[in-house]
Amino acid sequence: MNLQSLSIAALISLSTLSAFSESLELKDIKTCKTTLSIPDSKNVLKVTVTFSQFGSNYQAQLTDHSSEFGANSSTFPAVVMNETVREGLNGDSLSEVESLNEAEKFISHAIMLETNPVFKGAFKSGIDLAAVRSATVFLVKEPGVNIGATAVIESRDSSGKVLGSFLGGLLIGACE
Repeated sequence: MNLQSLSIAALISLSTLSAFSESLELKDIKTCKTTLSIPDSKNVLKVTVTFSQFGSNYQAQLTDHSSEFGANSSTFPAVVMNETVREGLNGDSLSEVESLNEAEKFISHAIMLETNPVFKGAFKSGIDLAAVRSATVFLVKEPGVNIGATAVIESRDSSGKVLGSFLGGLLIGACE
């Protein structure tokens, strides 16, 4: 092999390596900023959740901007799934939780929080939840958390038009 052949082989290797490393960069794919307020409380949580992709893996960074001492962030593994959403969900749909997919669980829970008079209208998804027919669920995989898992739900209507996104979990809030 001569010097020219070695140079060409090296350039091909470098360009292949460069393309491979670009495909493994951490890329932000979804961000939700929201403010959550608790009824009958002066506590307000200002939260940002950013989902990133690295190759075929996902991660979520949760940042609480509420502290007087500055922002506090934690990073967790995440999963992203696309789901179909059935018509006719309501807050009572949670009683049949085994038959609901992840998107339907978060949407039913959001409907329950929005319509329950106990919460005095404090929780709003910012979306006409009855119009949602599909959703992408960006789910935070917090170790040991089963109840009140955190997710961002990007909702679409029957034509695929994005209706908006909301932070779901124990509390809900519309994404800015």
